Amino acid sequence: MNKSIFIIACLFSLNCFSQKTIYLDENNNEIEVSEFQTKWRNADLKLFRWDYFKNSNEKVAQLHKNKFNFFNVNYENLSSELKKITNKKTSADTNFIIEYVFSNDLCSSDQNANEWSKERLKKRAEFLKSVKSTINSVNSKIVYIVVFDNKLLVNDYIKSIDFFFVDQSDFIKSNFLQQPAFCGSFILIKPDGNVLVSNGENRADFLLDYFEPATWNKIFSEKK
Repeated sequence: MNKSIFIIACLFSLNCFSQKTIYLDENNNEIEVSEFQTKWRNADLKLFRWDYFKNSNEKVAQLHKNKFNFFNVNYENLSSELKKITNKKTSADTNFIIEYVFSNDLCSSDQNANEWSKERLKKRAEFLKSVKSTINSVNSKIVYIVVFDNKLLVNDYIKSIDFFFVDQSDFIKSNFLQQPAFCGSFILIKPDGNVLVSNGENRADFLLDYFEPATWNKIFSEKK
């Protein structure tokens, strides 16, 4: 019995170690991991990544262009749609930071990507409460929410977290998110109807500077 267990363990280990990661640049060309990391970390290139399993033995890490996306929308209509998601009414001068959690995101390698258990939700909410508190202390006119893809298996415990919601109608993803991003995307909305999407790993409180008029105007003036 012990010998059989040992053999199975060895086979499992060999399978894990034999898993290959393919690295693709923003033009879909295969590159070395060192070049991939250099390009990904170069802020001037404005690239983000998305990782996925091609099959049981191959994982793909791919770079994508347009780390930032820009939209101009009817703010009143958008606020109305957000109210359907959050069941909360906001004032006409409210800014939003929406952190979006994609399905099949391999950001947390120690977790089942699509399963959000009660324990996982509690742990994530506990961490993000300090982020939310920081945002509120800096600018009380910013509402920060975390929205989950409706394809995720989210435990009902989410209903007890006052800033976690599910994108049941796919409104946010279908209107603002053109490509899933590793570790999520962040949607910044101002009352003038301008919307900035930052794709890829970040933290909501690290994006507060974008709401400064000079920074916001500079970003939108350079968007072309």
